[in-house]
Amino acid sequence: MTPAEKLQNLLDAPAFKRWFSTANFSENGVSFPTQFMANWVHSYFSSQLFVAFGFEPEISVYKRPAAPVIKNKDNVIQLDFWEDNKRGCANSLLRAALFPPLPRGKRQFLKNVKLESVGAADIIFTGEQFDQTDLDVYLEILNFARPFPLGTPVSFSARAMLKALGKGNGGGLHKWLHSVMIRLRGGTLDITDKKNRYFGGLVKEGVLEEATEFYTIIIDTNFAKLFGFGMWSKIDIEERRALKGASSGIAKALHAYYSTHAAPSLHSYETLSKILGLSSVDRQTKARMIEAHKKLEKIGFLHNFEAKENGIRVSKKESRAQRKHLVDKWVEADKKRRKKAAT
Repeated sequence: MTPAEKLQNLLDAPAFKRWFSTANFSENGVSFPTQFMANWVHSYFSSQLFVAFGFEPEISVYKRPAAPVIKNKDNVIQLDFWEDNKRGCANSLLRAALFPPLPRGKRQFLKNVKLESVGAADIIFTGEQFDQTDLDVYLEILNFARPFPLGTPVSFSARAMLKALGKGNGGGLHKWLHSVMIRLRGGTLDITDKKNRYFGGLVKEGVLEEATEFYTIIIDTNFAKLFGFGMWSKIDIEERRALKGASSGIAKALHAYYSTHAAPSLHSYETLSKILGLSSVDRQTKARMIEAHKKLEKIGFLHNFEAKENGIRVSKKESRAQRKHLVDKWVEADKKRRKKAAT
C-alpha cells in the first residue's frame, strides 16, 4: 500500500477528504497548497503520517497555479488564486459602501438600502451594517476556505481566527468574534450586474462547537458568481495590518478599494465619501481622507498622491496582473487607433 492509502485507512473519511484531498504525496513526504494546511497537518496528523510513511515525512507547500476560479471535471468550484501574503475578494464588494469605516457604536439596521458603489454591480443590503473589522474577519474566512471547493464545510478554531487577525485570545474577543460571524451570516446582499443576480449572505451557515470553540463555516457555491461579475482583486494583508491609529478605518477602506484598480483616476471628494459611506464632505472629512492617504503612502501602497481642490489623484504600485491589464488595455487602444487611421 502507498502512504496515501495507509493514511486513508488511519483517518476517517471526512478528515482525509478535508485535509489530504488536495495534497501531493511523494516518496519523501507530502505537500499542500497552503502554508496554513501544512502547519495544521504537522500539528494534528504527525503521528498518523509517521505510521503511513514508516518515518517522519517532509511536510511542505507546493506552488499552486494562479487562476481566479478553478473548475474540475465534476464542476467543483474553488477560489484559489492568491498567495499566502495576500487575501482575495470580489471587486463588487470592495467598490461599494458595504464595509464602511463606522465609528464605534454607530451601526444601523438597514432594510433594502441600495449602497453607493462604483462599477457595474448594484448592491441592495438588508441587515446590521458591516464595517472594516467585519471585512478583516471575512477576508480570513475566505482565506481559510481557499484550499477547499466551495460548499465544503471549512473548520477553524476561534483561536486560529483571532491569531490570524493579530488579536489575543481573551473571552471578550471570542464573544466579539462570534458577534461578527452572526452579523456576516445575517446580512443579506442582493447584487446584480444586470446579467446575473445573487441574493444571499456572505456566509451561508455555520456551527460553533462550544466545547472546543471550533467553527465550521459553509460559503454558498453561488457566491462564486461574484468573482465573475466585476472580476476579483488581491489585497496585501501585511499592508492592511500596518494601517493603525487615527483614520485607519478610512485608510483600510481606501486600501481595499484602490486594490481593485490598476491605475486609479482622480476621484472627487464626493465619490470617495460615497464609497466610504460617509455622510458629508466637509473640511474635517476631507482632512481625514488626506490623512488616510498619507498612511497609504507611508506603508508603500501608494507611490504618492495629490490632494487637489476637486479631489485626490493617486499613483499606486501595480500587481503583475494589473500591469498586464494596463498593457493589454494600451495594446487594444493602439489597435483601434491604427485601424481608424487606416480607414
